[in-house]
Amino acid sequence: MAKSEAEAREIANRLMQEIDFRANEARARGERFEQLDEPTLMRKLMGEAAHSPFFTSLSWSDGPPGGTITFTAFIHNPDPTSYSGFALFGYLLFGPANFVQATDDALVSEDTRFPRYWKSLGVATGGNANAAFTVNIPTGITPGVYIGNCFLVLRNSFDVGEVFERASFDMTVT
Repeated sequence: MAKSEAEAREIANRLMQEIDFRANEARARGERFEQLDEPTLMRKLMGEAAHSPFFTSLSWSDGPPGGTITFTAFIHNPDPTSYSGFALFGYLLFGPANFVQATDDALVSEDTRFPRYWKSLGVATGGNANAAFTVNIPTGITPGVYIGNCFLVLRNSFDVGEVFERASFDMTVT
């Protein structure tokens, strides 16, 4: 449901404070952090750019071959509907999916040297949630930059599910 500009501004102000807090925490842990800018957040809250849960920010670390990194996706639910952790998931894979326009093709554009990950994400109406993924970096992989892709998906037991949103990040293997 679309919100008025005043309602969206109030929610955006609260979310920006939370995002700033998360950014400071991530940087204190030595992680990288990206977030929606305020105009984009406002468009999503007003229903102009999103009508379902959406990513507000991402944090992640880098690591060596054979090591692990942490990737965390933060979401906000503007919908009048809550989403159960049995239905809403984060799906993480590595590869060029961010550069592929068609979602179906993006979901199979993967670097198969990396595992794929699913995380449950229950979120209440107007609420926030996060999914923290521990990513195993393959042993023997060449140091460099690898693109991680996270899809926010709704599972439907008796019909086709839905991809609400996707985000990407650049992980450095050192």
